[in-house]
Amino acid sequence: MAGFKTHLTGGIMVGLTSATFTLATGIASLWQTVCLLSLGVLGGIIPDLDSDTGRPIKLLFILTSSLVVIITAISLISRNLSFAAIFGASAVAYVACLIFFSVCKRLTVHRGIMHSIPFALLIGAPVALATSAWGAKMSFIAGLTAFSGVMIHLLLDELNSIGIRVGVVPYLKSSFGTALKFRGKSMVATFLVYALMSIFTVSYLLII
Repeated sequence: MAGFKTHLTGGIMVGLTSATFTLATGIASLWQTVCLLSLGVLGGIIPDLDSDTGRPIKLLFILTSSLVVIITAISLISRNLSFAAIFGASAVAYVACLIFFSVCKRLTVHRGIMHSIPFALLIGAPVALATSAWGAKMSFIAGLTAFSGVMIHLLLDELNSIGIRVGVVPYLKSSFGTALKFRGKSMVATFLVYALMSIFTVSYLLII
C-alpha cells in the first residue's frame, strides 16, 4: 500500500491538472478551479477512510470534512444564496461527513469496497450532481476530477504491490489486485456502493 503522503501528492496532481486546464481554457471561474483542486485532493485520500485506527484516519477526517465544507460553500456561492443558507448547508455537509465516517468504520475493512472502481464512480457521480448548477461541461469535469483522484489512489496502491528482488526481478506482493477491483469482501457494503452509485448517476443524467 502506498503511503499517505504519496496519495496526497497524487490527489494534488490530479486537482492541479484539472484546475489548470479549466482556468487556462477560460471555462471555469477562480472559485471553481479552487473547488476542482480540492476535489482532486479529496479523491486522492478518501479511499483510506476504511482504515479504522491511528493517525491517518484522524488526519483523513480533518482533511476530508474541511474539503467537503469548502466545496459545498464554493458551490453555493455560485448560486448567489444568502450567508445563512450557505452556512447552514456547510454545517449539514460537516454532519454528513461525521455520519459517513461512522458508517465506513462499521461496514468496511481496509482494502475493501472503498478500494474499488465502483467506489471511484460513487465519489464522482454525486460530485457531478452537486455541481450541476455549473453546467453540463463543468459538472462533468468536477465529477471526473474526483473520480480520477480515487483512481490514482487505487493505481498507486497496485503499483506499490509490485516489488523488486535482487534489484531487477519484479514480483507481486500478496496485496496485488486488492485495489483495482469491482467488489469488496462484504456483500452488504458492495451492494450499498452499487446502489448509491446507480442512484446518483441516474439523478445526474436526468438533471443534465
